[in-house]
Amino acid sequence: MHVQVNLVATQLVLDREHTNRLVFVDGQGLDPNMDLKFRGPNLRALIQGPASSWQSHLTLTPTGGSGGLPCGPIVRS
Repeated sequence: MHVQVNLVATQLVLDREHTNRLVFVDGQGLDPNMDLKFRGPNLRALIQGPASSWQSHLTLTPTGGSGGLPCGPIVRS
């Protein structure tokens, strides 16, 4: 199943219940490891991995709110 999500029309904010952080590691220079969770009315987004390749470490999960999508996590790899 292929699902498209229009992120331009989705406003996301940091999830304050998650330990959102950037960790700078020796040998990675100014490319921190990200552990960030965002939430919106119909979508959650989790980024866990190096900032330079955050798109490869993005997991989108519909929350089932008004107009939500009835499916599990969408992982982009």
